[in-house]
Amino acid sequence: MDIGIVGSGAVGRTLGAGFVARGHRVMIGSREPGRQELLDWRAENGPDALLGSNLEAARFGELLVFAIKWSGARNAFELAGGAQYFAEKVVIDTSNPIGQDSAGKMMLVVEPDTSAAEQIQSWMPDAKLVKAFSWVGYRSMVDPCFSEGPASGFLCGDDADAKAIVANILREFGWDPIDMGALSAARALEPLVLLWMAYGRTHGTWDHAVRLVRWEP
Repeated sequence: MDIGIVGSGAVGRTLGAGFVARGHRVMIGSREPGRQELLDWRAENGPDALLGSNLEAARFGELLVFAIKWSGARNAFELAGGAQYFAEKVVIDTSNPIGQDSAGKMMLVVEPDTSAAEQIQSWMPDAKLVKAFSWVGYRSMVDPCFSEGPASGFLCGDDADAKAIVANILREFGWDPIDMGALSAARALEPLVLLWMAYGRTHGTWDHAVRLVRWEP
């Protein structure tokens, strides 16, 4: 499959390498595709690792990953050509709408009656948007090795077929996919990264994740 990644940060590069390792062609889109860390990424991942603009990546991908910091999400979307190149495609949204309050503490920067995912969906109404990969740091996104076994890979979205595709990706990347329902469930999923960050700051480790357990009497 040809996969376009809008966003060239650590999340985009990590997921891109994971896709290439599983036999996909990947184009990472960036405002600066000639940046040295991107050239290094391409060299490390071989001929199926491609670089281009956000517009080229959006046009290239049969499946798209929207891996942008929330502060730059709208601009990246516009640089990618707007809704036309996202229409009818599965789009994985990894964004986290977080910022800092006046005391420097991390907080969500969207209102409680919406989510970043729902706002992104409103920009690209014909896309099959699925929220995933927003609940853990980039270092653990692909092939994590947790002592208790696979951690929970939460996802949500309004298209059942799109969620099935993303669930399979999560499984291949080493996660136990957990369907949380409609895209509005992102209102509960997006704050999960704050819990992940709180544990990391308290214990000085960033190699953890959340696992949903079920009671079996």
